[in-house]
Amino acid sequence: WLAAGALALPLALQPQTFRLSHSDHVLCHDALPVGAQASYWRPAFLCLAVLGCFLPLLVMLLSYGATLRALAAGGPRYGHALRLTALVLASAVAFFVPSNVLLLLHYSDPRPDAWGDLYAAYVPSLALSTLNSCVDPFIYYYVSVEFRDKVREGLLCVARGASAASREGAAQGTGTRSTSLV
Repeated sequence: WLAAGALALPLALQPQTFRLSHSDHVLCHDALPVGAQASYWRPAFLCLAVLGCFLPLLVMLLSYGATLRALAAGGPRYGHALRLTALVLASAVAFFVPSNVLLLLHYSDPRPDAWGDLYAAYVPSLALSTLNSCVDPFIYYYVSVEFRDKVREGLLCVARGASAASREGAAQGTGTRSTSLV
């Protein structure tokens, strides 16, 4: 938490809103003055991306890679754990890498015409990175044995209910039949 706070501190220490030249519009963080971008924000975001994303991601890749190798060597009995570990690693890469790469590209040359319309890609990638907080609990909870058992029980109850309703309809002469797939 202290490291995350220290990495976010530059955001709190500098103004985030600026008046647009020759206008009465005030812009937030997404449109910073070019001079401030080069002198302050480029080093700040470089540190944030490297220390807050890419270094932890490298540690994850190495440690999860070793874990995946060990699970794969354990044979098919670790197949579920292998898939879950790979899913967690893939989700971290998919959710966090795009926005950080786009941020680094932008601050490597912040001129408006340098990279085309990165902003159009950056906004959805930023939304994607926040989605990770919503997806992680599902990954950890819904792949558990307890959850699979609850889903199986729920499906059996639904299938039994549908089968009973179908039998009642058949007894009344509707001519419907039902088979259970579960």
